Amino acid sequence: DEDGDGDEEQTSVIMNNNELQDQCENLKQTENNEQEEREELLVGEERTESNGDRNQSINPSAEMEDIDNVPITTIESPPRSISSTAQSRELSMRPITPALVSHSSVSEDEGKEEKLDIVSRMMLVVRAKYLIHQAIDIGETTNSRVCSPSFCHFVHHHSHLLSKLVHAQPTSLLEDFDFVLQHDVLMRDFQGTVLQQPLSIRCDWFFTKIKELNITNDNGRFDTVLLVDRANILQSSCARLELLASELTSFSIEFKDEAGRGNGVKREWFSIVCRELFNPDFALFQFTADGTSYIPNINSSVNPDHLSYYALFGRLLAMALVTRQTLPVRLGAPLLLHLMNISPTIQDLEGLDPMYTQSLNWILNNEESTDALDLTFSVEQDMFGANIEHTLIPNGQLIPVTEVNKQAYVRLLCEWKLVRGISEQLDAIKNGFEKFVPSVLLRLFSVYELSRLISGVDDIDPDDWRQHTEYTNFSAADDAIRWFWEYVQGLDLKNRRSLLMFATGSSSLPVGGFAAIPVRDGISKFNIVFTEGEGLPTASTCFNMLKMPRYSSKDKLVESFCTALEMGAEGFSFA
Repeated sequence: DEDGDGDEEQTSVIMNNNELQDQCENLKQTENNEQEEREELLVGEERTESNGDRNQSINPSAEMEDIDNVPITTIESPPRSISSTAQSRELSMRPITPALVSHSSVSEDEGKEEKLDIVSRMMLVVRAKYLIHQAIDIGETTNSRVCSPSFCHFVHHHSHLLSKLVHAQPTSLLEDFDFVLQHDVLMRDFQGTVLQQPLSIRCDWFFTKIKELNITNDNGRFDTVLLVDRANILQSSCARLELLASELTSFSIEFKDEAGRGNGVKREWFSIVCRELFNPDFALFQFTADGTSYIPNINSSVNPDHLSYYALFGRLLAMALVTRQTLPVRLGAPLLLHLMNISPTIQDLEGLDPMYTQSLNWILNNEESTDALDLTFSVEQDMFGANIEHTLIPNGQLIPVTEVNKQAYVRLLCEWKLVRGISEQLDAIKNGFEKFVPSVLLRLFSVYELSRLISGVDDIDPDDWRQHTEYTNFSAADDAIRWFWEYVQGLDLKNRRSLLMFATGSSSLPVGGFAAIPVRDGISKFNIVFTEGEGLPTASTCFNMLKMPRYSSKDKLVESFCTALEMGAEGFSFA
């Protein structure tokens, strides 16, 4: 033994292929007598089956017989990395024995715990197989986005069994099975199960993972200061972002000729850059037909720098997610689906352009509609008054649409409308985004959830605001505080956003509302602080702090806030 006496002290041993095969045979014999109990063990629920159904029940030992292609068993603690010498390095393992499966003599609670323990250890078997195959097929890599082809084959071949294991212990997808979330090819088999997990748990895992993927600085100081020019915000931001590399959580923003640096300044920078990128004068984005969200402008090439700006937006979007900032725009489904590597459908088109979708459905549902319309496999693009023809397939302008091929025509037309027509723009955004965040991680969420994560909640609820507000040298019973909340209650949504921007540096709220407003070191409640005099209110946006005097009347309070919002909703000075 090359390792010497050290092996005598180990409590676990490496099983060779013959030992594992013997264990699998033992488990198979036990399974023939305890099939109903095994089903309850794996899926966590009782099922009544006919004799015919029982013959189809899951046999974990038989399903995983080919696992002995690599010498593995269950692991005492899940390894998080493995070196290129994984084939020769001994991992601490413990064999599965028939005694582990037999639980007829234990209490019900003990039986449940034992079942979960076996499920956990079987999952660790799969995790070990993944790590070894990654080391053999891909090599020693950190957070590799390429999955071992042989392991992919194993997952697809045993997807039914693995799904039952995950169903028995769903949180494993964010723990021992977290490698699934790093590979799009694996997520296709497990996304349904992933989306069943509570949103709060998925969000926590997402933020933890992207923090691990980026260099961070937790010592309370900012290493990189990006000095940007408010009067030339896009160009100066593009230039400064080149300095960042991947230090997304350790940067601060400073506006030229302005005082202030901190989380509030960073929040305002996100809002201003985003607002400029979506300015119609730049022709980068346009409203969807329903007017509720934005998609890339198909005619954006009129702006010679359009692809650079799209890449900037992709990076900005990733940076906002990493630093838990919200953006004051709602993104359309084509953009979100492209980031998530999901192909759009006609249902996605219906949400963006109902009238256009209605026309396509009419073509599908009416016989002889193609004869009346005289269509070909091509589409026209209106580019500032000039019609430009694009083919949906090679020589499509020469191929007529018939009753036989009209379904293919509608599918290709939807693909053009949602993806192909703006493919350059979408790819530029995605390339910028993936500089910092793997797009596969977005599959943790549905399109609706991702939209809310990026853009926050739609409403600003005064009651939620008041509930999550603290007071310094004020009390909730003071007249000035009562007048303030009456003032907020009377504002429309646009002016509430202006007030929120003034006080926090952002005009939108994250998912969770005022309870989830971020600061650099965590979550901080909104705070109203007393100041002397009768002057205008001020704010420390880095701390979500509104400073105001104890006004003598409600009219004076309203007048002061209206003046402050009109003159100073943006910009920083010492206050």
